[in-house]
Amino acid sequence: MDAHPDVPVYWVDVKGQRPLSREIAGRLGITHESPQAILLRRGTPVWHASHSGVTAGAIAGELRQRGE
Repeated sequence: MDAHPDVPVYWVDVKGQRPLSREIAGRLGITHESPQAILLRRGTPVWHASHSGVTAGAIAGELRQRGE
């Protein structure tokens, strides 16, 4: 995210990295959907969205709300 260069962003290719995708879903307790964005704070999910809810504006709004 250009507006938040200090926030690390990771991309998981769920087709190419199925074991990793399953591990993330299991550890976070969030059912996988695609596309999907998950915001973590100290390793704990604090927000997630999928499909039409995944927008730059929605993510930026969550970061602003949480003081990032």
